[in-house]
Amino acid sequence: MRSVGFLLLLGFLLSLGTVDFCFAQWQPFGPKVRQWEIDVESGQFWPVDMDKGSPRRRFERAKDQRVPISLPEGRMLKPDQAEIISGIIKDDFLVNDDTTGGWHYWPAVTMNSGGDFVICWVDGRNDDGDIYAQRYNSSGDTLGAIFRVNDDVGGSYQYSPSLAMDADGDFVICWQDYRNYDSDIYAQRYNSLGYTLGGNFRVNDDVGESYQFHPSLAMDADGNFVICWMDERNGDYDIYAQRYNNSGDTLRTNFNVNDDSGPS
Repeated sequence: MRSVGFLLLLGFLLSLGTVDFCFAQWQPFGPKVRQWEIDVESGQFWPVDMDKGSPRRRFERAKDQRVPISLPEGRMLKPDQAEIISGIIKDDFLVNDDTTGGWHYWPAVTMNSGGDFVICWVDGRNDDGDIYAQRYNSSGDTLGAIFRVNDDVGGSYQYSPSLAMDADGDFVICWQDYRNYDSDIYAQRYNSLGYTLGGNFRVNDDVGESYQFHPSLAMDADGNFVICWMDERNGDYDIYAQRYNNSGDTLRTNFNVNDDSGPS
């Protein structure tokens, strides 16, 4: 059976607008791979020769605004794929600003309709897992410095962040937090200038020592938001949620989303 190479485009996950950062990896199961160049302004393509050997290629914008891509021989980009690549407006950029070799993972990103965005992640620069974030404007320029989100003073771990932004640029970040020695869901509100609105607040309202995991957050254009998560307060894993208005006030209490009554 004739083997061929294939292209893995991680940046295709961002399919609603422009691709701000993406890497490509060619895994060489066969030698017949064709390289093309795309002009990011006109969207036109040119076939070019590709040097054999390097299995990994990065999208890099040259001075003539051409971006190299690699495809198996005989395969063409689909129109929607070409449109995404032609929309690249900024080369890959480093988000975390520390150079001490700490670990960083579990990133999440949100963007409003004007193109301003916030990236948050789990950060190990303090030898435990904290939540850090960075704000950007629609041109990809940083707005202020990187900031720590969780406000606990101990060495507890924070994981699994999620965030959302409203039309004005106000945003909320939530995460899984171990400051109480079990796993709770905490959150923090910010205005459009990046200033905190109150302090960290606990989302789950149970009084026991049950664990809550993997929160997810959604917000509408007016700033009302909902946080949901996996919860074991009933002895098994259920999905719970909490609604908030745009002032951060709770709308009723935590509620069970799944309607089954068994230990499923």
